[in-house]
Amino acid sequence: MILALGNISIPFAMNVLKRDVGFGLIYDSNNSDIAKLPIEQLDHYSAADFSNLKSVVEAVKSVDQQIDAFITNYENYILIVARVADELNINSLPLESAKKVTNKILMRKAFSDHIPGLSPKFSKISNISQLLEFSSRSEYPLIIKPANLVKSLYVTKVENEEQLVASYKKISNELPGVYKRLNINVAPEILVEEFIVGSIHSVDGVVDSKGKAHMIEAVVDSVSGFEVGFADNFHYTSTLPSKLSKSQSASIVEAARQGVNALGIKSSAAHVELFMTSTGPKIIEIGARNGGYRAGMHELSNGVDYYGAIIDALLKRPIDLAIRKREAYCVVKLFPNAFGRFKEVVNEKKLLELKSVIRYQKLAGLDQQVGLAGDGFKATARVFMHSKDSKQLEEDKEYIRNYVSVKIT
Repeated sequence: MILALGNISIPFAMNVLKRDVGFGLIYDSNNSDIAKLPIEQLDHYSAADFSNLKSVVEAVKSVDQQIDAFITNYENYILIVARVADELNINSLPLESAKKVTNKILMRKAFSDHIPGLSPKFSKISNISQLLEFSSRSEYPLIIKPANLVKSLYVTKVENEEQLVASYKKISNELPGVYKRLNINVAPEILVEEFIVGSIHSVDGVVDSKGKAHMIEAVVDSVSGFEVGFADNFHYTSTLPSKLSKSQSASIVEAARQGVNALGIKSSAAHVELFMTSTGPKIIEIGARNGGYRAGMHELSNGVDYYGAIIDALLKRPIDLAIRKREAYCVVKLFPNAFGRFKEVVNEKKLLELKSVIRYQKLAGLDQQVGLAGDGFKATARVFMHSKDSKQLEEDKEYIRNYVSVKIT
């Protein structure tokens, strides 16, 4: 049986339930945002306090079936799942790897130790003196960010010392509350790093129990908020197929493999974010989980069963990530341009009529507080697009960029 711990996304869970494998969930009793799963279809369903390792271990011990592997696809549960697996000797991501993939400071150090030059220069920051010391030997702009968050939350680009110090103070003051709200049971840490100039990309894959990385040979192209007029670093669009050349794509995929190996990842999905610079790829970060929306992207664009490959890796089966087609797919994240209360998505009706739009999620209610990722907010809305006609998708994407926006009061 595959046992999910903490939480599991509904698409992932429903995919597992379609297969001939046992599947259960021990959910986090502290998390009110637990996926609404068909409990009657699960082989096991119970709760534990995921802020307490002993509570989770005891809950796992109470499962009356053989557990073949653990799974979670939420960042804030990766570390505790690895701790439980380590204590009970159950197939999962190694504990030392889990520490590195959930802490960008440890991750950066692993990269610099194993593959120097393939990651930005960085420094852990505990006070303003350390911050200014790093900036004195670096060039602006710089990036300041938390070590343990995802989705570009509080990732901030700064142009000068005044912005750098102000951003550090803001992040330091607000992180404890954010970590508590997101059930991240580690102490907040902050790092500063050089700003990388280049195009943004990501690669997805799985790593088997022996540590061999199997990557999908299809690179996702992303466009940041900065590139479309926002003062923020979130990924505005993520698109397949890539516009990179074959040689550039190959170098991106190889860099992703090297990064996965440097972190010692095993028995896990892998989501690698990189920049393509004038001197080649630079790794930004690696997650030991499937990337957001990537399973659906690769299924419709490339004919790849990504969830199936993750399950096969956990159960030590042959892994198939062969590309069978190349169709256009894009995810658009909609944010407001400032903090405020949500009023509407401008031109929402026309948006829904676009030929390539296959799904639309409005994530904020009327008058709900919304804002930029750099201020700690997630997307206000998301648009999912797919078409066999790449020109049609590009036209629809351009309409969204020019005419669809989040209106606030």
